[in-house]
Amino acid sequence: MPTRADFLAEHRELQAALDALRVLAARPSRDERAWVVDLAGALRDLLPRLFAHFASEERSGLFEEIGERGPENLSAARRLREDHEHLRFRLERLHEDALAWPVPGGPRAFAARVREVLDALVEHEAFENEVLVRSLDASLAAAD
Repeated sequence: MPTRADFLAEHRELQAALDALRVLAARPSRDERAWVVDLAGALRDLLPRLFAHFASEERSGLFEEIGERGPENLSAARRLREDHEHLRFRLERLHEDALAWPVPGGPRAFAARVREVLDALVEHEAFENEVLVRSLDASLAAAD
């Protein structure tokens, strides 16, 4: 299982990549096709890292460990796993759409979809952190 330092470092690196993609999606270029190509490239670079991060969390037994720390955590663990599936699907779809020209709905609508998915990722990570802290607090209290 990754150490706490590994976990935090990976989250910081991913957050930096997500922030860069958010900045890119927020700044349309006059050359819309070049801008979409840049968005597609940023997605192409991010997806393997993000999907590896999801897979690492899933393989490590993180969700099972969360669920074992109390019945109130079972639904949270299930939600985290389902979030991964939905986020993978949405991100793959975005990347596929980014490779098409013209992008479905036009470049500005596409950029809005990118921002929506990034918002969903931020929400997922915040929920995951909340669940981890809550389950850690519960396990520490039980150990007392």
